[in-house]
Amino acid sequence: AAQSSTLYQNRSSGRPAITRGDADTASRIAQLHVVHIPKTAISSLMLQTRGQLKHLARQVYAGEKCLRHFETHSPGAMRVTFFRHPRDHVLSQFHHCRDGPYSKRNRRRGFPAGSHDALGDLTKWLSHFSTPSTTADWGCYNPWNMQARYMTCSCTTYIPPWVYCAQHLPSAEAPARPVVAASLAGLERVHVVGISELYSLSTCLLLATVCLRARRDASACNPLPDCCFCDAPAGCAARHVTHGVGNHSRPADLPAPALHAIDRMTTVDHVVYRAALSRFMQDVRALEKSLNRTMLCETGPVASSVRRVLRSAGMNGKNTALETGECFEILRPSVCLMTSAPCSPLGGPCSQLGLPADLT
Repeated sequence: AAQSSTLYQNRSSGRPAITRGDADTASRIAQLHVVHIPKTAISSLMLQTRGQLKHLARQVYAGEKCLRHFETHSPGAMRVTFFRHPRDHVLSQFHHCRDGPYSKRNRRRGFPAGSHDALGDLTKWLSHFSTPSTTADWGCYNPWNMQARYMTCSCTTYIPPWVYCAQHLPSAEAPARPVVAASLAGLERVHVVGISELYSLSTCLLLATVCLRARRDASACNPLPDCCFCDAPAGCAARHVTHGVGNHSRPADLPAPALHAIDRMTTVDHVVYRAALSRFMQDVRALEKSLNRTMLCETGPVASSVRRVLRSAGMNGKNTALETGECFEILRPSVCLMTSAPCSPLGGPCSQLGLPADLT
């Protein structure tokens, strides 16, 4: 297993302070809480890193609960979450409900499955959720802007057998179209943001951030594994949790009407994902400067993955303000979205973030 990390100076931000451990456990922070947005590789993350993280935090906990639940019950904890491209995220939700461990139960409840035509089942599923007022979800996922919902929902209702309401749309506490400004404000209150499609880099960023928060002294942190850097022959080996779901279709395999339906129900998620990606790039660049080593280089497998992810998010994949993370500074609530003055129109490369017109 990779060893935990080194030397990361977190950028100045308005995020709440993190509680450190007592004097006898000063090398560990008190709490590390992972906001587990379903189908964003958090299960894989916890399987791979929990042992390492326990050396850096006295309590490590992951839960599929609203961000505000963590903030209310443990305001001093360090908070982590991963985001995923909305098209891949919605498609993964569908296949988990259709083919995952609870698929038989879901089918008994009426979930559109049972045939060998996965695309036909997906079309029926998307049609069922064609309006944001739809609440019936067969006890599985409601795909409307789920990632933004986790950043904004206030519900703590426990829905048997084990699911919290953040996965559903039971009330106004988890609306289908969260306010964009509130969603981005939630993103700002998360201390470590990862990107599922850049899983290895996200894992390296997490370990480095927690290590420096816990120990404050770079010499007390073990070096990051070589696979975290762009000159490595391959990325870090990962153990992915599939929940029994095999290989399935990708957004590139879907017809235009299906993609349009997915995009329509994830308009806020698209904005949040682009902001999270820009934030992630900024944080990795800061880590590079601290380490004096390159993680995002011009060639190689990591560089190819980064360019592919930027292109899929509607960004250009070149070394611009988008890639360096400067656009996130424009999006930060403290700069613009939480002020009473209207936001200035985004210009230059940051205009590709695609913010809704009502934010400019």
